[in-house]
Amino acid sequence: MENEWLIPNLTCVLFFNTIWLLENKSNVRKLSNIFTFWGSCLLTVTSIMYIVTQRSDLANLSHSVFYIHMLFELGYGYFYFPQYMYGLTTYLHHFVYLFF
Repeated sequence: MENEWLIPNLTCVLFFNTIWLLENKSNVRKLSNIFTFWGSCLLTVTSIMYIVTQRSDLANLSHSVFYIHMLFELGYGYFYFPQYMYGLTTYLHHFVYLFF
């Protein structure tokens, strides 16, 4: 039971950290958009894979991608590009989606 969530969560954390480490940090607006783009792409791919195969491990991975991406966007945004973090469009949006 623990491995059902542990492996997808670690995979997502490694994925988002790799994106963060590889990107150029000089343009934070571009970095915030690239981070969101790759998170959305990964969520789309994992969701489509689940829809096609109906495998529970892909459902777990898709859920992990979603909430870890939200947490990473909040964390990185708060610390590295707070000037692009707006009240309703980021903080409220992310917390409401994490709650649901």
